[in-house]
Amino acid sequence: MNSEKYKNVMMYKIMASILKKWVHDCIISREEYQKMNTIIAEKYGLSSCSIFLDCSTDKR
Repeated sequence: MNSEKYKNVMMYKIMASILKKWVHDCIISREEYQKMNTIIAEKYGLSSCSIFLDCSTDKR
């Protein structure tokens, strides 16, 4: 993976983590999470079938 793609994946993962925290803190709903997750995935160049995409709001 080149450094630009790596940076984009890391930025996406950071943002997805923040969104998950917001769901668990009841700041946003699960539906809002899904919409925002799609937006940030597109922003960072991840396709909807990417292995890096995180659609679950469950804590790990």
